[in-house]
Amino acid sequence: MAALLKKRALAEYCQTIVEEAPKPAKRLQLVRRTRTIDHIEFSVSSLDTTDPQQLLPVLVNLHHSLPISGEAQSEAVQGLMKLVQNDSHPPIITTKVLSLLA
Repeated sequence: MAALLKKRALAEYCQTIVEEAPKPAKRLQLVRRTRTIDHIEFSVSSLDTTDPQQLLPVLVNLHHSLPISGEAQSEAVQGLMKLVQNDSHPPIITTKVLSLLA
């Protein structure tokens, strides 16, 4: 009986288990897309439209052309402030203007 237990114990310790090394993680490459909208495309005069259906695409275009710099930035802020002060616009226009000012 002892010989049988000895054989069984010896057989358990003699077996080797080969663990495969984990595959290395796949390296991700970050790609920065180029902007398709030129910063000069936005004109402040386009904020003067009163029709909300025409104004919303203008605001979205402004959002995509950010950041703007220099004198165009101050003109854009002044134009957006005029839109905020105008209470006749629907809430979606006011919300978009406030998000652009933030």
